[in-house]
Amino acid sequence: MTPPDISAPTELIDWVTHRDRAADLMTDTVQTDGAWWRDELVTAGLPDAAIGSSRSRVELFELGAQASANPDAALALLWNTVAFCTGRAMADNRKRIVAVSANRDRVARLLQKAAEVASTDPDTAYDLLRPGRANRIDRFGPSGFTWYLYFAGAGAADHPCQVLEPAIARALRWSGWDALSSTNWSADEYVDYLGLLRRWRTEIGVERLDIVVNGLVAIAPPSGWDHGWQTWHRDTWSQDSWVPGPLTAHDLKLVYHWMGMLSELSPTSPAAEHFSTIKPKIERSVTDLGEPGYLRKTGYDRYHDARDSRVGMPYS
Repeated sequence: MTPPDISAPTELIDWVTHRDRAADLMTDTVQTDGAWWRDELVTAGLPDAAIGSSRSRVELFELGAQASANPDAALALLWNTVAFCTGRAMADNRKRIVAVSANRDRVARLLQKAAEVASTDPDTAYDLLRPGRANRIDRFGPSGFTWYLYFAGAGAADHPCQVLEPAIARALRWSGWDALSSTNWSADEYVDYLGLLRRWRTEIGVERLDIVVNGLVAIAPPSGWDHGWQTWHRDTWSQDSWVPGPLTAHDLKLVYHWMGMLSELSPTSPAAEHFSTIKPKIERSVTDLGEPGYLRKTGYDRYHDARDSRVGMPYS
């Protein structure tokens, strides 16, 4: 699958150019619980990964430079990566430790191999950890192991393996890549994503690929945006105009008239605030809206009289 020929979103460009994002990236630090990690790893028969009270990107880049040297170094990078991604919220980390300890040698060699090829062959690196649609390491999916592949690049500005997680996928779908999976991506999707990152990096004019990645996280819509019942918004709304989609021109007229009526009845309500935003967009996009019902004198008088007759009823 090839991503659509879409340009970098304006929001992404604005975010990237707003300040020194490279400096922000290099000072990125997460608070961790080193004592918990030490105790759990030792209990599982695994070597201590030397996780302290915090982990920074720079520290993990240093570990990444050693991950391809031997299996133990690869395991150390894995646990530090998980600690960086989860912070002090342990979630399923104990289950992850148990899963790795049950197949320590196989997992360590697999991670070492993935780190070896991450800088030159992202397709193979990804496929090593997720051939087809099945993860090779239990409880380590793409959202986690792409962080591992990223840190294995030791901080190189053009390291080809970059992070892919649900927030990034939402940003890409919102930007126009509708066919991209929301999670559990294939190796082909991952490679296509990396190609889009490189093109946008050149288009925007930034020195690091991971700055583009961080920008996508920053502009990502909330998780609810991907729910099926909300797809009408992205299918129907483009920039500041309506485009063909689930809402027809007749539907928009109804929205326009009903929200206008609610806005007139309660000028300080959320409905009035929303109406002030979408009113000009609908007016630009739909011809022959007709006279809004809430402005017809007879109709308005009925609402006005009904409101005044209900003494003590709030209309906030």
